[in-house]
Amino acid sequence: MTNQPSPTHRPLNQKHKHFLDRYHITGQLGQSWLDAGYNCTIESASSNAGRILQREDAQQYLASLQQHDRDKSGCTREMIIDRFKQILFSENARDRDVILAGREIARMIGAYDLPEKKPEPQVDTLKEFIKKVRAGEHIESEDTEPALPDSTSNYVAYNRSSTALWLPDTSDEDQADT
Repeated sequence: MTNQPSPTHRPLNQKHKHFLDRYHITGQLGQSWLDAGYNCTIESASSNAGRILQREDAQQYLASLQQHDRDKSGCTREMIIDRFKQILFSENARDRDVILAGREIARMIGAYDLPEKKPEPQVDTLKEFIKKVRAGEHIESEDTEPALPDSTSNYVAYNRSSTALWLPDTSDEDQADT
């Protein structure tokens, strides 16, 4: 006999369902939470509502509301995209309508979704390094430190910069004499 994990949350209550109904209609997270009868700030309302929206039963309830709307309207996704295409390619459409139709089509087909990152193959560089050393290859370290400059050149550079403050620049005169 296997133990099924019990849900960590209670089923949706009437306030939760009222919130989801309002959210489905308006799309405003925090305000829908407040309209459902909760008494808090708008920031707290948005936070609390976000937690409810993450629940699987809340997502199922929203999906059922959306399915009911689709059944009631008789519109399918393809019908909506076709209508947007008509607006997009219409010669009489206003520029604003064309732009909005294009954006909505792009959103519906997922153009704004982030691409899934493919995991990079892991390379065990230590094993590769050991193989190269055992094979007798000469390994150049990429992390070599640059050689320290000559202390004399540091001294000369420092003195030139400090005397340049109070001595006239003679480099132009030296070049003119030659």
